[in-house]
Amino acid sequence: AEVLLLDPYTDRDKLDKTLKQLLQLEPNSPTYLNAYAYTLALQNRRLKEARQYAEQALEYAPEQASILDTLGYIAFLQNDYEAAAEALGKAYELSHNINIGIRYAKALYMQGSLTQFSAVLQQLKQKHANDPQLQQLDALILPTSAKKS
Repeated sequence: AEVLLLDPYTDRDKLDKTLKQLLQLEPNSPTYLNAYAYTLALQNRRLKEARQYAEQALEYAPEQASILDTLGYIAFLQNDYEAAAEALGKAYELSHNINIGIRYAKALYMQGSLTQFSAVLQQLKQKHANDPQLQQLDALILPTSAKKS
C-alpha cells in the first residue's frame, strides 16, 4: 500500500527499491510488473526495461486496459507510434477512459493516421464534451490561420 503513496518524481529511489522488492516476492504479478513499468515510464527512464515489464505483465493479464495503456505509453515515449497505437487502441476499446483515448489519438496522429485520429477525437468529444484536455487535440488539426485567433 505504501507504494501507492510514493511520488514517482520526488520518491524515485525509494519507489524503485520498493517495487523491486515487490517483484522479488511476486515476480509474475501483473499488478507489480505494470506498476514498475508505468513508474519508469512516468520518469521517462529505462524505457527498454519498462517495456519488458509491461509486456511480461500482459502475458499474465492480456485483456487489462491499464497494462495495455502502460505498454502504449512506453512505446509512444520510444517513438514507436505503430505499437503505441495498437496497444492504446486495445486499451481504449476495453475501457473508454478519456486519458487512454487521448493517448491513443496522439499515437494515431504521430503515426500519420489522420482519418482514425479524427474519428477517435469525434468519439471523445461526444462522450466527454466539456473536457478541457480535448482542446490540445483540436490544436493538432486546426489550420494555422485558425490557431492565431
